Amino acid sequence: MCNIARKQVPRHHETNGASRAGAILEDDLSALLSSFLTSALEAPLVGTLPTPDCVVSLARENTCHCSAVTDMNSAAKVVETCECGVARVPAHRLLLASRCGFFDASLRFGLGEQRSLVIHLGIVEDLGVWRPGEDPRPGMEAFRSLLRFLYTSQTEHVKAEHALDVLALLANDFLQLPDALLLQRACEEALTGEMGLDTAAAVASRAHQLEHPEAEALAVDSLAAVLMKSPQPAGAVRRAAAGLPRAAAAELMER
Repeated sequence: MCNIARKQVPRHHETNGASRAGAILEDDLSALLSSFLTSALEAPLVGTLPTPDCVVSLARENTCHCSAVTDMNSAAKVVETCECGVARVPAHRLLLASRCGFFDASLRFGLGEQRSLVIHLGIVEDLGVWRPGEDPRPGMEAFRSLLRFLYTSQTEHVKAEHALDVLALLANDFLQLPDALLLQRACEEALTGEMGLDTAAAVASRAHQLEHPEAEALAVDSLAAVLMKSPQPAGAVRRAAAGLPRAAAAELMER
């Protein structure tokens, strides 16, 4: 398999609730999941659980100047974009802290997070997954994919369109996920698997934005394979090529 990830995610040793100070007991997490997750991959994730008790803001703290969340019943039922254009995703502190070292530290030691119920994931900006003024949807969908993995430890939902952004979030083990390798492999498989015309074009464009030449080349290869395999509807090729970087479009035309 082609190694898409630029940085290998380190493999953590297995841990349990007793081995890490302040960690949620694994039995507690299992009980919570078994009580509320009935069909996590098909139903809306938050809708199958109790009311969320925190919001993850996909930006640095000084980027988003919106007020703190005070009413979780109304503010955190759905994914939203705040007035600053920053994506905010509702979640549950118990699950975040028990599955992710970054969220565990933020919730235990971050006084701002404890008061406002908002956790700022500034790495989204640092990695270029989202910048102020850009469409927040790619970063939002990538984080939702990551969040579903945190809640379920399953990867069937991973899509090629969001895989590069998820891999960026996993880079250098910033989030400290013990089973990050499982999600990394699912993202790599999605990117090396067969893609449709629109999906391959979207991946090529996103790979160019994130400066990931290996993934961009794979997406262009997929585009070429689709075009050679069967005739495309009128306008489909032009629509796909319109979103490609100039160099990728030129390479595709030369094949």
